[in-house]
Amino acid sequence: MLMIFLLLKWNGYTRFLSRVSFVAVPLLLFATHSAASQERQRWPAVELDSRALRGVDHAQILKITKDVYHVAGVNGQIEDVAGSFIRLTADAQVRFLEGQTEAVRESDIVTVINNIGDTLRLPAYTRTDIAEVHRLRVSLAKDEPSFIGRLSADRGDITDSVEKLPVLTGVMSPLEAIHVASLLAIQKTCNSSYQMSPHEWDEQFKSNPLVKPSVSPEISKSRQKEVVDLVIGIQSRVSLSDLFQLLDSSFTVLGLNTDNKPKMVGNLGGNNAERH
Repeated sequence: MLMIFLLLKWNGYTRFLSRVSFVAVPLLLFATHSAASQERQRWPAVELDSRALRGVDHAQILKITKDVYHVAGVNGQIEDVAGSFIRLTADAQVRFLEGQTEAVRESDIVTVINNIGDTLRLPAYTRTDIAEVHRLRVSLAKDEPSFIGRLSADRGDITDSVEKLPVLTGVMSPLEAIHVASLLAIQKTCNSSYQMSPHEWDEQFKSNPLVKPSVSPEISKSRQKEVVDLVIGIQSRVSLSDLFQLLDSSFTVLGLNTDNKPKMVGNLGGNNAERH
């Protein structure tokens, strides 16, 4: 997810990151994935490790959390840098499963994605809405029925058959929220069925409900390049302070306790946004 890669700034990657905006890293990584592979790519580790969860098992929850971050491209040396945030996410998931915190709403993911777009001054086609977030969750549930929509640590609402999908409400756990938000950012970068504004999607669907809305390959390629170019040049338009405030508020909205996060270089972080 886009915010995760800000961690690179805090671990001595300044020389590399001075050449390209550090917030461009995830989008550049996401752009290497084709839309076809992202459409229904399976994440077996997330599903298999979720199936193995019994009760509030801290070690197993940490394992699932690492799986989720791996899907977002956080692995190898980057995983070492992100270790504190991986544990922060796992702790938030534990608190949620123990009933200490509220679920994250689909509308919260909309808030995060659209705030990122507004702060980075991205085009309107990068915006999302609740309907799009829900469509992505339904798609993911086909391959991750033991993870998507799982609101407790017991297996009472879990099926062992992908033919019987979980019933999705408009809420989810913090870990699922990180997973969905990260994958939605990927889709918005390179998947032709997601590289459109909610208005564009609705208009296409109304004109032909039998055909899945999407942009042409030419438009998809052009929009992908436009977003990546905009993010690479973001330092000329957005201050580091604003970016760090975005990091804080995004994690807060997604149900993570940012009060326990690592200190930011230069103390540039802003006040945490209140959850609404």
